[in-house]
Amino acid sequence: MSRSIGDFDASEVGVVATPQVRVHTLAPEDEFLILASDGVWEFIESAEAVEIVGSILKKGWSAEAACKHLIARAAVEWMQEEGDYRDDITCIIVYLSCLDEMRSEVWRDYGIEDEPVDAPR
Repeated sequence: MSRSIGDFDASEVGVVATPQVRVHTLAPEDEFLILASDGVWEFIESAEAVEIVGSILKKGWSAEAACKHLIARAAVEWMQEEGDYRDDITCIIVYLSCLDEMRSEVWRDYGIEDEPVDAPR
């Protein structure tokens, strides 16, 4: 298991602080990003998380509301599976609806170009 922050002393049981990194080129159908700790992913599959966040987005609610719903769902799952114990449950939701605006000429004044920047490898 990898974690990008903390848990250095858990290396004896196989936890490393080296993050798992995946590069994904954004496509027009991409609506949001979900960045979450393992406390979210322990009992929630990726497809379910996408469904939860997607339903909040379709209602016109904020990314903060989507975070709260995803965290609440994870907390319920932890309670049902583990009782009073639960791991850290943290998430960040980023709505991508601003990408078209960012690519417009208005944003060039802020140094944002039309051409995508190569992702670090």
